[in-house]
Amino acid sequence: MTKQPYSGQSERFHARILSHCQQHTFQCRKYMEIGKFLDLLTHRRLPLSRVDTFSDKAEAQVGLELKKKYILDRVDWYTQRLVSATGNVQADNAIVQSIEALKGYLETASDDEGINASLEIAHGNLKQTGFKSALLRPLIPVSANDYLHEWYCFSCCGPNSDSEPNTSAESYLMWKTYVPSGKGVSFTFNSLELLRAIEDPAYDASLGDTGPEPHIYFGKVDYSGQEACDIEDAVFSKRAYYKDENEVRYAKRSPGGGYEPVIYCDLSLSLPLLIQEITFSPFMSRWEVDTYIEVIETIWHKHFDDVASIPQILASQVERA
Repeated sequence: MTKQPYSGQSERFHARILSHCQQHTFQCRKYMEIGKFLDLLTHRRLPLSRVDTFSDKAEAQVGLELKKKYILDRVDWYTQRLVSATGNVQADNAIVQSIEALKGYLETASDDEGINASLEIAHGNLKQTGFKSALLRPLIPVSANDYLHEWYCFSCCGPNSDSEPNTSAESYLMWKTYVPSGKGVSFTFNSLELLRAIEDPAYDASLGDTGPEPHIYFGKVDYSGQEACDIEDAVFSKRAYYKDENEVRYAKRSPGGGYEPVIYCDLSLSLPLLIQEITFSPFMSRWEVDTYIEVIETIWHKHFDDVASIPQILASQVERA
């Protein structure tokens, strides 16, 4: 099934569709500590951060009813597979009864604490049936915010404004925020080219996918403060305090419709298609910059000489305070 573009608080597109949509291409800038950048060059894997590890715990939050729906959808998805796999009618009945009881508890939950209490009771009921503890975690979430464990994001700064889509200038604030050690780089790239550089996106044929439909989403972050209408919208929403970041996100959801445990948090890349310019932090000494230029050139010549020339390396235009 071909997925259609998302519409809502901000435009969000499935990566495979966006890769053919020229109007949604613009300049982005990523700030990284120097060690992470060298790792990116060496292994050609783009690091993603799990959403539940973000410093702002209010980020990506959804309403109570959406949390309940997520839990019930996840439980139903796993129950269908467990009941058919046990081969034990008595065990199957015990699982079904425990799940039905959980649904009843959730209906009466009026806040996160109520959801958490319902989940704790359900875990206890299933353990009494002899259900293996190792299988409980993927079957029934531990907390109301477990949905956040399924999402990983690569965040970067977008264009300075909608009227200047091809410009993503350096920012003193972004250097201090994303390279706190002062030892790092920023690099620019085209939003569309990053999507095209992603290799072999994950998909799950067991769920009926007929082709490699990558669980990757892309979009500019929304700062309006409107309540998210679904979890995908929440992943691309931030509070208005952060609007100066002009953030753009590439988000990856766990395979299996989101209900399989996530065991990775990076994306494999055809890197030479991606990087346009590399800029060193304004807080690095001349000696440090010269040293790391040699390291970058060595890595590039080893891995990419046959496919792309080394990007332009620039000194920062940001003045130190």
